[in-house]
Amino acid sequence: MLTPAADGRQATIPRCVSAAASSGQYTCGSCDRTSTLPHLDARGNCPGCRASIPRPGLFDSAYTILLWLLAFAFGSRGDPIGAFFMAFFGIYPVMLVDTVLHEGAHALVGRLLGWRVYAVAIGAGEVSSRLRFGRAEITFHRRLLRGGHCLAAPEVGNPSPGAIALFTAAPTFLHAILAAVALRWASAESLGGMAAAMFVVSNALLVPANLWPRRVADRGPDVWTDGKTLIDLCRSRDAELARWSLSARYLATQHERKPEEAFDVAERALAREPGNQAAAACFTIAARMTGRWEAALPHVVAYARAMELAFPRELRKLPDRALAARGLFRGSEHEEYMRGSILVSLDRLDEVLALSERGVARATSEETRALWQGCVALSLLMAERDLDRAEEAARYAYERLPWVPFVEAAWGMARIERGDAREGLRAFARAARTNPEATVELRAAWTVVARAVEGRPECAVPAELQAPTVWPACRRRAERALAR
Repeated sequence: MLTPAADGRQATIPRCVSAAASSGQYTCGSCDRTSTLPHLDARGNCPGCRASIPRPGLFDSAYTILLWLLAFAFGSRGDPIGAFFMAFFGIYPVMLVDTVLHEGAHALVGRLLGWRVYAVAIGAGEVSSRLRFGRAEITFHRRLLRGGHCLAAPEVGNPSPGAIALFTAAPTFLHAILAAVALRWASAESLGGMAAAMFVVSNALLVPANLWPRRVADRGPDVWTDGKTLIDLCRSRDAELARWSLSARYLATQHERKPEEAFDVAERALAREPGNQAAAACFTIAARMTGRWEAALPHVVAYARAMELAFPRELRKLPDRALAARGLFRGSEHEEYMRGSILVSLDRLDEVLALSERGVARATSEETRALWQGCVALSLLMAERDLDRAEEAARYAYERLPWVPFVEAAWGMARIERGDAREGLRAFARAARTNPEATVELRAAWTVVARAVEGRPECAVPAELQAPTVWPACRRRAERALAR
């Protein structure tokens, strides 16, 4: 962690200490973002770094070491040298086979339930190869031994609790059965017997590994094991059903690239259950995907409530102030924020500005006030007016919540409009590291502006700004920059 020293130089202090400079500013030990609000954890990390930096895979490492030791101890009774080489070189193929079997079990059960299997991934990180199996996309990633995931959901309607439980728990039962069956061939007398022993140990260890509720390394901040899904299904059934329903509609829209069909399905579901929040949320998502913003606006309250239910359990437990520090609203403020996002899509920027100013006036904490000031800055910058006020609002938000992607994007946009393209692009890069999927349109549009400011304009509007769902203000600003 770096803090300003008395003589103006940079003084280094341990990262594990959450220290504040004499000016009352707190500096993150991982990304060097500085805030006037003390939201650093015991290790000196800000909420943005806690959300974006994968935690070390201690559980995975312990699993690998334990598997190696057990396999070697079992095989060393007959042939110690052969056991050593089998344990050392055989562990990785066994782990890869178990990963394929695990994700294959998810996919098979999904198909037996009548669900659509959209994607099966083996490993984590960058995709190294892809192939199609029927309508499903199978991807292999560079970190092959970092687990995987399977995306499946019903194409019509919402999943039932029993179906979710069966889909989630199937691989764990498979590991238990495989361990029991392979035990018959396990022995220390041959390499094949030692390989079977490793297979038994690996599958036996994977049963508690899958049932134990923990985050999965290299999978983002809110990706958990199958056991966590089963526990959440028992503890908060409505929230888990809402999350699965939203995921089903999102998958149908994104992977099929048929938003019109998704809209028709969601519209029929809402007609059958007009009071169902999950159905209203699915309809809103489909309406947004098809550019029918006016149809989405009446259901924004149900949409916001369903999205809150879909928050991970640990986020739902946070108090309002801590939730705002993560860049999220709760309750009526969240509903207003979601309403503003739809109004922006309709290009009703004056209403968005009025809504944001109301949020600033009614804010109950410094964090929520900073979030609304970020919204004020975005409204003014997209409307291309009152740059001084926009910069003041963006600075206010950025000084307090620099790790929130849309706040950091607003600050970058303000710097670009002031001619400081380099600092603006740096802010965009930090926002993208925190959450690559957030503020994509804003960053794309003002990157065009930044390059025009630097004297190296684009030749055409980027592809991500040409979709019908893009905010009109973003496309308009990029076109104006290109026209200079």
